[in-house]
Amino acid sequence: MEQINFFEDINLRDDYISRVDTLDKVKDLILLPNMSMATTEQVADYYEVPIEAIRNITKEHNTELREDGFVKNAGKASQKLINKYNPKRKVIENRVGHFIVVTENGEVQMSYSTNAFFSKRAILRIGMLVRDSLVGRDVRLALKTVD
Repeated sequence: MEQINFFEDINLRDDYISRVDTLDKVKDLILLPNMSMATTEQVADYYEVPIEAIRNITKEHNTELREDGFVKNAGKASQKLINKYNPKRKVIENRVGHFIVVTENGEVQMSYSTNAFFSKRAILRIGMLVRDSLVGRDVRLALKTVD
């Protein structure tokens, strides 16, 4: 019953938003190389939900997520941002229609048009809002048991 408050109460979400350490306690969080950010696909993989579920949350709670560090960038700006955090090694491979970011755990496909980047705070807020995710439920339970 208390979990419903996370879905409905922005003030409650704000009270817990600094607890990003909870993410790694629940499940290993895979981020872009040398960045504390993840793509939409990585966030969907973390919460084990379809990408569309994450996109719907970003539309409905865009202002909150942007305050937490969620950003959207065009392809060139995305490449520039990734290269900024990886100046000593090449992590981007250009392909036809998209580019690949090589991570320690595999490859992440990104668009030449627009890409979304989620900070750890934004990823945590997604966990407070995603409904049909066992990982999201575990994140909410872990947040509640810390008090």
